[in-house]
Amino acid sequence: MEQKKASYLALRARARELTAQGKILPDREAERSEIQRKLMVLQKSGHSNALREYRIRESQNRAWQAVKDDTLDSINNITNVVKDIEVADLNLVDGKAVPELSRVHSKLSSIIRMLKIEIQQSVDRSRE
Repeated sequence: MEQKKASYLALRARARELTAQGKILPDREAERSEIQRKLMVLQKSGHSNALREYRIRESQNRAWQAVKDDTLDSINNITNVVKDIEVADLNLVDGKAVPELSRVHSKLSSIIRMLKIEIQQSVDRSRE
């Protein structure tokens, strides 16, 4: 008996839901008819070409916007990668490094610093 009561209540709830949907159906139909009427007016008045052109331009604009967003994401990724570029520290044996190795390490560190600055400047210019 409880199962039948639960089933009945579920069916009644579904019926109320469908009744509510049915009540807004005439409004939806009226909206659809109004949109169709407006489209017919546009097509008959010769504005359909302008509407078609507008849709094409909007589509192109969205495509260019997506390209721009992807490019800016790539630029931001480059910026983040550049921040992480570093020369590994020398592992000194007894606190001393071979003088030539020390000079090479210093020169490489300088090159990396300059490279980071140049890349960051390029990224900044590309954002302008």
